[in-house]
Amino acid sequence: MGMRGTWKAIVFATLCVGGLFAYGRCASRSTASRLAADAGAGPSGVDGGNASSPNLREGEVLPVDDRIDLSDGVEDLENQFAFATMVAASVNGGETFKCTGVLISPRVVLTAGHCVCPRHSLVEPGSDAQLVIDGVACAEEMEVTTITYFPRAESSDGPPGFRAQTYRAQVSVHPALKILLDAQPLVLSSHADLAVALLDSPVEDPSMSVRLADSEVKLGEVIRVAGYGLDAATDFIHGVRRSGQKEVKRLPAGGADEMVLAPHGEPLTMGSGELCLRQDKTGMSLVGLSGKGAGPMPGCTSVHLYREWLNVQIQKSITIPPRMDGGMK
Repeated sequence: MGMRGTWKAIVFATLCVGGLFAYGRCASRSTASRLAADAGAGPSGVDGGNASSPNLREGEVLPVDDRIDLSDGVEDLENQFAFATMVAASVNGGETFKCTGVLISPRVVLTAGHCVCPRHSLVEPGSDAQLVIDGVACAEEMEVTTITYFPRAESSDGPPGFRAQTYRAQVSVHPALKILLDAQPLVLSSHADLAVALLDSPVEDPSMSVRLADSEVKLGEVIRVAGYGLDAATDFIHGVRRSGQKEVKRLPAGGADEMVLAPHGEPLTMGSGELCLRQDKTGMSLVGLSGKGAGPMPGCTSVHLYREWLNVQIQKSITIPPRMDGGMK
């Protein structure tokens, strides 16, 4: 694994060694060994990217799924998408779901509902559905981690530095969340795959959030997707913020709330809760969030359809006082 791949291992390994993902394991035993463990980890807690540190042990790097090459996506080393967060929630008595989330206000993070709710058995006569993800047994709390990258020194080919800050948050799932799956389990239908997390304290940089889009996407519109490649459904972990382009191939219609996307320009393999963004002359705005999706093509749940609910959550964040202890780990 070259230096370009190694520094990505450093970033996520440091988050684990530093305890930023306190819920559950850092890596599966069967896949962690696919990454070299000679990268070294940064100091535990806040800052990372020091390749000379000797305290990284085998099994402490997170797996990179075979479906993705480390060159997938464009690395966001200039912090264009710093409002994209990592989220980790403990469900089912200890299983950890890790996904991407997005700051839509200084105290509100939006992520996918299936990132905080486990699937459970369903009996629905006449239907192929055998499992459902809904508001049952969802996580009540999560940890939200923001990442800011620092530029490499001009004379260095080593990894960039980064700063990570983790916040505690209280979870609220959209009341209409319902994802039906068959026995495979493949998604049959998905509705309202959204959840928000109210941070116990605002992020340190109040400008680190993205506005909700004022209108729905259009057919053929090219959008940008950004995130960390974290997926609640698998051990698919990329661990570095990156972005790529997609084209809208199908609009939400007929009661469906998901736009279907096709490759366009810079390739990107999408994880769960990743940001679907519009970039135009007014700036950047959030049009959707990647969900489970039904069918072979990736999709994003339209946030425009849920603006009223999201604005209520943002208003709550203004009226509910922060925790006295600051809410940070």
